[in-house]
Amino acid sequence: MILRSFYKIIFIVTMVLMVSPANASAQDGFDDYQQADLRTITKYLNNLKNFQSRIRQINADNSNHYGILYVSRPGRMRLDYFPPVNYQLLASAKHFTLVDTTTNLATHYPFFSTPASLLLDSNINLNNKKIKIVNIERKENRLILNLAGKKRNGEEDGNGRMIMVFSALPLQLLGWHVLDPNNNRVSVVLEEIENDVSFKKKDFFRYLEDTPKEIISPN
Repeated sequence: MILRSFYKIIFIVTMVLMVSPANASAQDGFDDYQQADLRTITKYLNNLKNFQSRIRQINADNSNHYGILYVSRPGRMRLDYFPPVNYQLLASAKHFTLVDTTTNLATHYPFFSTPASLLLDSNINLNNKKIKIVNIERKENRLILNLAGKKRNGEEDGNGRMIMVFSALPLQLLGWHVLDPNNNRVSVVLEEIENDVSFKKKDFFRYLEDTPKEIISPN
């Protein structure tokens, strides 16, 4: 049960960072202002190379988890939760690893079971036939991007939605909401974002370079 719960957290973190609208001209049904906003968001997200941020995760039961997210594109991500959540998430180009920090035991998730392949690319791109832009809108000084998984026929896949929230001026990612098919919501608020952070390889690859002793599916 715990592993399934944290797999959902992995999905949330990777989804928000992997998605970036591709060429706005390829997105039908949006006016010129929306197309311009999509292009602006694309450029902004692709410029997020090395950054870290404190996070506040608001769960469906209104409980809160806190931690620090580290991202170094391409290919590296780490999420450290603060106690009482005793887990750490790491990602490489090979697999995800969930570390129990109380026992120092690591569980490796197969790479194919996550959407991280796009997150870890050097060029984030939405033109992958997997993500549907439901809507993009402005509310006061906010840009709100509503996304869903996409079936082959272009319709939503019914597996829930993700809503990314940006400040408009200056443009900055503020956080996101993830809605599952039952409309349960998990929200993540980014606080104190630091860009152009200098990371070392060892900051991310404590466990990820080891040969996984256990490959599991969270299903």
